[in-house]
Amino acid sequence: MLRGGIIGLGAIGSKQDEEKKKEGVYSHAGAYKSLDGFELVAACDVNEERLKAFRAFWGVEVVYNNIEELLSHDSLDAISICTPDNTHYPILKQILRSPGKLKAVIVEKPFAVTLQECLDLERLAENSRVFITVNNQRRVEPSHLKIAEMLRSGSLGRIQAVSAYYVKGLLHIGCTMIDTLRMLLGEVEWVAAIPGEPAVSDDSDQSVDFILGFDNACQAVVQACDKDGYCYSIFEIDILCSKGRLKIQNNGFDIFIQHVEEYPIYPGFRSLGAPESIPGNMSFAMNYMFRNVLDSVLAGKVGLSDFAKEAIRDIAILDMIRESGKQNGKSIQCK
Repeated sequence: MLRGGIIGLGAIGSKQDEEKKKEGVYSHAGAYKSLDGFELVAACDVNEERLKAFRAFWGVEVVYNNIEELLSHDSLDAISICTPDNTHYPILKQILRSPGKLKAVIVEKPFAVTLQECLDLERLAENSRVFITVNNQRRVEPSHLKIAEMLRSGSLGRIQAVSAYYVKGLLHIGCTMIDTLRMLLGEVEWVAAIPGEPAVSDDSDQSVDFILGFDNACQAVVQACDKDGYCYSIFEIDILCSKGRLKIQNNGFDIFIQHVEEYPIYPGFRSLGAPESIPGNMSFAMNYMFRNVLDSVLAGKVGLSDFAKEAIRDIAILDMIRESGKQNGKSIQCK
């Protein structure tokens, strides 16, 4: 049994389950409470009202308003970091310098906000006896794993074109887009920011357009849909192949495949057939992620998980997109 604590009780920490409209598990609190092998025993947030609401909803009596007190809770085996992006680095660094009896740390994406921060954490983790992972849950969700295998196997033929759409920041959601595209398409060889407004900067997390060039010669054009402000959520990927088409919609909750068939109206043409749904379970992707953590701890794994290492690569690519933007969209080869 892993006894868990959460730092940060916002949306992904707990509120998405407190306010959900559809059955599923959408927060760290929900995963701790719903999975055998975990127990939610403590939480921390600077907002007293959130602490009161959390305690009332989840029935967890031990709550703190500072991290030091949470870390002094000697029964904790696992900690989730669900705080704002720019706090992940100092909080994880603090934990790794005094891990106590911890066995696992689950960090919300992004792992950190710059590659240098990631590399600092990687060094701290080298001799750690704690298993450290990043919640890129699409890497364990069944429908995403299925289409990744379809693309790798070549069953859909050669990839012809890829387009994708996101909102809420190059760092905050862009890192998830980069990670998902890498999971599906392979390794990135070069990047290029698409010139335009707003200009890429390091001191704010605006959404920007960019292109990723992959080692299989395909390219993904990724466009931001909130340059004039956030209007609605969108996270979509459209992959056109020589033998069919894959489309990820509704933040990954809906994935469709279309196969090439003879054109039904007149001869001599081929077209894409009706979309068929690929079964998945994004509503419980958080549980798949936490199950991966539990299995890894029981297997004795320590240090950075494979997912954390991939998350560092995501930030390296993101840093190169920023640099390309400063150079008016110059193509940059990945290191």
